[in-house]
Amino acid sequence: MSVLISFVQDAIPLAGDSSTLVAAGGGITDWLTNKNQAVATLVRAVAITFVMIFVLYQAYKSGFAAARIIMASITGAILLWVVFNVTDLQDRVDTEINATASLVQSIR
Repeated sequence: MSVLISFVQDAIPLAGDSSTLVAAGGGITDWLTNKNQAVATLVRAVAITFVMIFVLYQAYKSGFAAARIIMASITGAILLWVVFNVTDLQDRVDTEINATASLVQSIR
């Protein structure tokens, strides 16, 4: 609930004299960009914490077996790679989809 209150308190000065928020330079777009970056940082921190807890849990559950710790570490590394490179992954998939569409030619 405190996050919602923080958002509202940050948005009220941006409204100025009017009751509607205007997407102008130095206004709501900058505020949204800052909040988006803060959320991205938070998601990355939560992912790192989750992976650390996951690896420690798997180690404890298996009696500290090396194979299970290695597999949990690899799984965690893949998860972190996806979280940190989601836009790169999206661009790669988009490039692959658009590249295959341009390779199709009709032969008469």
